[in-house]
Amino acid sequence: MEWNDIIASRRNYFVFTDEVVDKSIIKEVFEETYLYAPSQNLLFPYEVRLYRNNNTEIKKQLLELTHRNSNVNVENDRGNPQVLAPWLVGLTYIEKHNKKTASEDRLPDELELGILLTYISLGLRNRGIDTAFCKCIRDYNAVGQIFGTDRVDVMIAVGHGTNATKWNDLRTGTIKDTPYDVTIVPDSRINKQSQGLFDQVFKL
Repeated sequence: MEWNDIIASRRNYFVFTDEVVDKSIIKEVFEETYLYAPSQNLLFPYEVRLYRNNNTEIKKQLLELTHRNSNVNVENDRGNPQVLAPWLVGLTYIEKHNKKTASEDRLPDELELGILLTYISLGLRNRGIDTAFCKCIRDYNAVGQIFGTDRVDVMIAVGHGTNATKWNDLRTGTIKDTPYDVTIVPDSRINKQSQGLFDQVFKL
């Protein structure tokens, strides 16, 4: 894909089809990311785990562990349905790497993880695959156990996204509205740009 097509078509999808992306394609993106994503001193202060999300009970757990709004009950919570995607990527900060260098100007691990998220997401989009980020995690250790590790700090949903406006909340067995309409993202930013947001953010 052309660069403009990649960045213009990337969305943070909430609803995914049941079609399962071939694992080899995801592995290819991981390898590409490893080779080209910046990492100061090649420390790679994170761990990346791939999870095949095909167990209904685990999906319910993931929805419970990513409850969107702690101020509302589960019936009124809009949820994070992206955690129902066929594949999930779990990313974990590895704090031990902070002790490998005495440099005070080392890139924060959170920044490197953000770079990693971007490379993986755009690498997959370049292959026609959709993603979504999920940081609304209520118990990092419990999510980590699902991935076979001690902790997961952020997840990437991987699959083929849809513009569906409804989703089935497995926690309650009810149909709910998706949290946001992914089709309006560029338009909403253009509207805010006309209101001066761009100039507030980017100082030229």
